[in-house]
Amino acid sequence: MADKVRKDKMSTRVIIWIIGMFVLALGTTLFAKCHMGVSALVSVPQSCSLITGWTLGYWVNIIYAVFVVMELIVYRKFSWKVIIQFPFTYVFGRVVDFWGILILGNLDPKSWALRIVLLALALFCTAVGVTMMVWANIIVNPPDGILIALTTVLHRDYGTLKYWGDALMVVTALVIGLLTGNLGKLIGPSIGWGTIIAVFTIGNMVRFFNKTIVSKISAVQV
Repeated sequence: MADKVRKDKMSTRVIIWIIGMFVLALGTTLFAKCHMGVSALVSVPQSCSLITGWTLGYWVNIIYAVFVVMELIVYRKFSWKVIIQFPFTYVFGRVVDFWGILILGNLDPKSWALRIVLLALALFCTAVGVTMMVWANIIVNPPDGILIALTTVLHRDYGTLKYWGDALMVVTALVIGLLTGNLGKLIGPSIGWGTIIAVFTIGNMVRFFNKTIVSKISAVQV
């Protein structure tokens, strides 16, 4: 009976994690579509996409894979929990392109009202997706994984490193724009008001969802 309960909980976690991944990928795509700046974690892939013309999902694959390699270097040992993030980066990149090309490929908002609506949806979907994936605890998102790894060597709490990590991503995107002469092309679609708003809202939204929904669900399950 206990084994059946454990299997049921695992199957539920897997389903929640998969749904969360699709919702997070939708949030990532909506950020790119609103032309008001993407979240800090996506600023580098989005910048590279705008400069090269390659898809956002393609660059998510590359940048996230770099994070996974960095995790292995930080931990200095082979870990399946880290290695399994490699296939995740590929799948997540494909899901981002699924939303961005197949579903929302023709979406190009011209009015500020529609852009603001898309930004609000992007913030909501990103926060919901993160909350679902963290609750399911199946595979760590590589940008979060590298921060978790760094907590073990820098002896800093995750919250502090999260702000520094977001800032570093935005600065990196700006440097890429400067070095390639495309900074003007990136201000707005890649780095803008949406980026700043995301830094100060997504974390708070995740905490709100955890407090009002996740904690109650966990209490019922116990």
